[in-house]
Amino acid sequence: MEALVQLRDYERQIDLARAFNPRIRILRDRTNPLEMFDESQFRRRFRLSKESTRDLARMLEPNLRKDTRGAGLTVLMQLLIALRFYASGSFHIITGDFFRIHESTVCRVVKGVSRAIAMLKRRFIYFPRREQHPQIAARFSELSRSNFPGIIGAIDCTHIPIVAPSHQEAQRYYNRKHFYSVNCQVVCDADMHITNIVARWPGSTHDSRIFRNSVIHNELEQGRYDGHLIGDSGYACKKYLLTPVLQERNAAERRYNIAHRQARNVVERVFGIWKRRFPCLQYTLRTKIPTTQLVIIATSILHNYAIRRGEPEFEDEEIPNENENHVGLPDERDNMTGVNWRNQIINMHFA
Repeated sequence: MEALVQLRDYERQIDLARAFNPRIRILRDRTNPLEMFDESQFRRRFRLSKESTRDLARMLEPNLRKDTRGAGLTVLMQLLIALRFYASGSFHIITGDFFRIHESTVCRVVKGVSRAIAMLKRRFIYFPRREQHPQIAARFSELSRSNFPGIIGAIDCTHIPIVAPSHQEAQRYYNRKHFYSVNCQVVCDADMHITNIVARWPGSTHDSRIFRNSVIHNELEQGRYDGHLIGDSGYACKKYLLTPVLQERNAAERRYNIAHRQARNVVERVFGIWKRRFPCLQYTLRTKIPTTQLVIIATSILHNYAIRRGEPEFEDEEIPNENENHVGLPDERDNMTGVNWRNQIINMHFA
């Protein structure tokens, strides 16, 4: 009987606690990482220096005024969350990190910040003007260790891994390396600035098709630029895009191929520096395709931004060379104008 009375008293106390227990406020940790870490620790986590991060936040402020402010996040804090994602490729790490915010908020922030950075594209990614072409060609000539004339850019594509899309066209994103990806076309100059980027094609799309359907191809076709790009054997040989000689017949063609390879190697270095600075591009991006495209564009802009600011490179890990042991699928659209122009350059400068 006494035990029954104690049990009823206990149940009554529980009911009273449930009736009068106030809502518990959860205090979230908004500690500023700029104050928490020294310069080296900060760079390792956010891939930029503190000064560059502050300046970038000021640039983004007009574009981020309406994005995710409801979560109580400042522009600087939003930028730090996005940079942490670019450095880790994981929403889970961020939610368990010092930010202490929900994963859905992280997703909104990454998308909003990536969109805001992408709006700076014309400011940081643009193809050089005609008057700059002689200087660019001279820099490429130094890279090739020869008098290879007229190079105004190196072009190649790289695959950014993604999770398998859920829509019906998912198979289009399955590439020749047997994983899902976005095939991203990049043109760069001799100083490793990205001067043109296309990041909207599924991984199964051939490099040459991406180029033929790009704005830079149309501008080159119309003769808006003086000079030519250099690309691998997966592209068609054109007067404005020179490719290697597949079957060398003499010493001049061999010297041409060596110079071509040395000059074109700069775009491979760009891929390595870009992906080491922002490892989310190496890991599988677990975002929807539109957000993935925004992340690719945003990190390419930040790549140029880091170079302009003199940010040191990252040497964390080796990036696999996608073109290793891969000759490419030659585009059969070579025309006599392109081949003749290549032969003329070989005879004039490498014979």
